Amino acid sequence: MKDKKETSSYSDHLQRFSNIEFSLNVLYENHKNKKKIIKLLEYWLFALKETFFLYGESGLDSYLRSQGSSPIRHAFSYEFRSNIYLDSKEGSILFARLFLFFFDRLILPGAPLKNIKQKLLSRLSLRIFSNLPQSHDSHQQNSLVKILLLYFEDIEPFTYQKIKDALPAVFYSRPIKLKSKGEINLDGTAHSFMDFSGFENILLLDLKLKVNSFQHGGGYDCFNFDYYSFFEKEMSDEFYGWGLSPKNIRQHRYRKIKENTPYKERKLIWVERPNYPKLMFPMNPGQYLQHTNQVIVKNIYNSIAATKIKYFNATYPGNLRSADYDKYRGLILGDGKLGSESYFNRHDLILFDSSAASLIHFCIENSITFFLVVDKESQDYFTPMKDKWFSLLRSHDMAFFHDETQELSNAIEKAYNSDITIPEEILDFNNVTFNLS
Repeated sequence: MKDKKETSSYSDHLQRFSNIEFSLNVLYENHKNKKKIIKLLEYWLFALKETFFLYGESGLDSYLRSQGSSPIRHAFSYEFRSNIYLDSKEGSILFARLFLFFFDRLILPGAPLKNIKQKLLSRLSLRIFSNLPQSHDSHQQNSLVKILLLYFEDIEPFTYQKIKDALPAVFYSRPIKLKSKGEINLDGTAHSFMDFSGFENILLLDLKLKVNSFQHGGGYDCFNFDYYSFFEKEMSDEFYGWGLSPKNIRQHRYRKIKENTPYKERKLIWVERPNYPKLMFPMNPGQYLQHTNQVIVKNIYNSIAATKIKYFNATYPGNLRSADYDKYRGLILGDGKLGSESYFNRHDLILFDSSAASLIHFCIENSITFFLVVDKESQDYFTPMKDKWFSLLRSHDMAFFHDETQELSNAIEKAYNSDITIPEEILDFNNVTFNLS
């Protein structure tokens, strides 16, 4: 694993942000969750800067017109016409006060739900706190825009008016006073704030917020220089991953296949990666390499074709479905009404061309044999724990680089035509690392 340096785009961001950080701390000195608000603003600035550098002024103007506030959602829309709507009804300050009179914990999407009480608390939290009303402060807005002009100092398109038009309202809204005291625990994920769909308004509460974030999909702590996850963790007081993080719990997203599930014909299933916008390159260059290498797709197809085995493709829904696979798909798995994992059986063989795919955790949970094929250069970005796991899979012919076409073909054919089982060394590693035992 080669040493990789801080990306130039992020280094540039750090230099720019250091020029305004003190002023931001002064501006938000009356906010109880000042550090989290400033970190969210820092993420937004980095993403907006890169939106311009990657898509030009036309892309920046498109972001302003979208009024979506989330640069990542705009990137999906701008490149793929993929609109991801996260509408939420405006909450009520009165109901928020009543809720916090009885409870000191919010449970939002992403948190594990272990019992009926937690499920009920989650529903109430979602309904009341998903989009609290804002009270805008025009003086703070004006002051903030002047500060941000320094961040964008030598980038010509960023005028006072454009920054003002682009700025999400949470950054110039007054604190929400609920006449409560103490600290609130929030179980869920700080990623909800980064969507700018309403959850970010929770940061305006005039109460200290302790955020306990939980992994809710694949890819966490897989790559160094994953700034997208870095900002999420920086807004969290605690972060719990599914195996590769410093603190981990057992994954809670995927079900266990029932032991008495009837045997069905073995399937070879190729899990597709989604469309992936250019904006994710500065956010997570290692994962971007895996998600955009089209040679991988062609070579996997050639490996399967050499075996003459019938195969299925698990596609992403709607506009997230990648055109990279159009010439290489087999039969389509399912009818699109259920998640792909609903069609997986214990004896199936699964192919992944992204090591960040969340369905890998479904396979690990259910001891399903899978093969991993990745861009060779992306290994240079692997975290030590991810590299250890990947190297273990390679030692048992379960992980391959994109140019190992014949080796993959041989492994698929051998596994499909025999009663192959996952090696004990891998099962033992999974039990410990992914908290299965």
